[in-house]
Amino acid sequence: GSKSGWLSLGTSDREQAKKLLADWVRSGIPPAQARGQKSFAVEAERVLSEKLASAPTEAEKKAAQYRRERLRKYALPVLGQVPVGLIEPGHIIGLVDAMALQGVALRTIHNLRSDVSVVLSKLVRERELKLNPARGAVSLPEEATVDTRERMHLSDEQMALFQERRGFETPLDMNVMLCR
Repeated sequence: GSKSGWLSLGTSDREQAKKLLADWVRSGIPPAQARGQKSFAVEAERVLSEKLASAPTEAEKKAAQYRRERLRKYALPVLGQVPVGLIEPGHIIGLVDAMALQGVALRTIHNLRSDVSVVLSKLVRERELKLNPARGAVSLPEEATVDTRERMHLSDEQMALFQERRGFETPLDMNVMLCR
């Protein structure tokens, strides 16, 4: 067939194309060959730094910080050095199963699976990955610890008074603090 003088970078997003071209010039590796070669640790740190920098509220900044802390504590020791293009559902299953065996609470395991998925979904959107291996195929382990402590529930009036006295700007700010 006929050959044009153009090379596709695999994106129609101008900013993404600039990034891909800069990476190509810096590394000497064409984008199609470089996809998925960076480690999970490098990509997770980049994605979470971007989320933290673009968070419009303090509550969203805190949520991004909690996500980063969970990933650093649980995911990076297991997945950190794995190139993102090689991560498969089995890696994620092994990670959540190991957490369950350590007695980590089911809610924390669920949140971590979500944290990993957020990073990998961003890479799918950036065309670094074709599919997110953490999405769908990874179920939570049945042997995970379930928190059965009795909960205290505040009425709407008590919650409003608590929010007012603690100086929270929005209910979301308060929710982030309480869910920690």
